[in-house]
Amino acid sequence: MGIRILIADDHHVVRSGIKAELERQKDFDVVGEAKTGDEALEMVVKLVPDVLLLDVMMPGIKAFEIIRQIHQKKLPVRIMVLTAHDDRGTVSGLVQLGVDGFLLKEEDASVLPDAIRKISRGQKWLSSKVAEYLMENMQATMSQTEQPVLTEKEITVLRLLSEGKTTKEIVAAMDSKERTIEFHIKKINTKLGVATRAQAVAWAKDHGLL
Repeated sequence: MGIRILIADDHHVVRSGIKAELERQKDFDVVGEAKTGDEALEMVVKLVPDVLLLDVMMPGIKAFEIIRQIHQKKLPVRIMVLTAHDDRGTVSGLVQLGVDGFLLKEEDASVLPDAIRKISRGQKWLSSKVAEYLMENMQATMSQTEQPVLTEKEITVLRLLSEGKTTKEIVAAMDSKERTIEFHIKKINTKLGVATRAQAVAWAKDHGLL
């Protein structure tokens, strides 16, 4: 069985375009389409897809509430936000809610399949412009506050991440457990105010920690 995907967008042309792109991939299975927020939430609860492609601006229940309810119900659904709106307030708000991916509709559609595969594996994926926004906001925030204090182990994890090590390689290098390393990475991201490992490494280099 392939990656089960639900497409939620109120524009038929957009849904059709996305569906056509995804159906060319042998490892994808489009299980449904929703054109309103209410339909999207109802279908997510009923179908529990692996990935929800969620347009921000749809009639009915808004994207923010859909995301909150999915998390509240603890549904194992990865969420990729699709939007034509790139204002920083929307970007920051959705990322803080814990979406797994953020794709601007101005991006080339060819990036979507790989983005879906990554978030289906538990990774994060952001459009390059969104990543820039978050980095700029993070740097602006950190410049106004004291530098966060990282533990010795957290710095070691950061250094290994900067060397391109995977979680399993870090586990071996530090003679630790996978869940412990994942916890360290989560704490690092929280302290630095970033969403991904790459952003954490970039922040650490910019601030002289690496």
